[in-house]
Order: sequence, then C-alpha cells, then structure tokens
Amino acid sequence: MSAKDIKSMQLYPRAERVLDDIANLGFSLQDPLPIDVLNRFDQLHYHGTDALDVAIAASGIKSGQQVLEIGSGWGGCARYIAHASGAHITAIELQSDYHEIGSALTQRTGLSEKVTHINTDFL
Repeated sequence: MSAKDIKSMQLYPRAERVLDDIANLGFSLQDPLPIDVLNRFDQLHYHGTDALDVAIAASGIKSGQQVLEIGSGWGGCARYIAHASGAHITAIELQSDYHEIGSALTQRTGLSEKVTHINTDFL
C-alpha cells in the first residue's frame, strides 16, 4: 500500500479542510493558533482530547520522554500530548499533504521544539 492507495480510499480526501475551519474562526494562514482552539478541529479520532488524557495517564507519559506517533495526520494528537505532558513527540505521516499542514500548524502553535514531523512511508 502507498500514499496513492490511501488517497484512493477517500478516508481523508481533503487535508486542507482543517484550514477552512480555522479560517471560519477569523484566523489567517499566518496567525498564531492557541492549542485549545486548534484542538477542536485537528483530532482525527473519537472522543477528542479526553481520549488523549486517558492515554497519557495510562502510558505514564511525562516531560522529557520520547513518544512516537505513527499515522499522525494533521499532528493534533502529537501537539496535544506534547502540550499536556511536556514529552517530545515524533509524528510520522504517510500522506504529504497532511504532513505539510501538520507541520505548519505545529509552528503556528509554538510547539515546534516539542513535536517533530516526518513524512515517510511507515507501511
């Protein structure tokens, strides 16, 4: 399976849709973004950040630790875990459009020192 195969499945066909949600709140493409605002739109899983709080507690993630997220999408989970725990997250994403948007969003939240985005075929 490749990034092209993933796109053909139409699970997440339009990576830039998160930017539309942010723009609808009045933020330009260059504006800094508060993490609590972005969290409303960038979680590609059920139960939002509540699920991540459970995962942080159950895994015992603490400041200074290294965490690997595979299939990071826009990087919402990575940013939230880094923000909430102080851990450093390596966020790996297969799809280049999600990777690019995720990297830009991380910069806009000021979490670039805690979250490293990598675009590669993890399959």
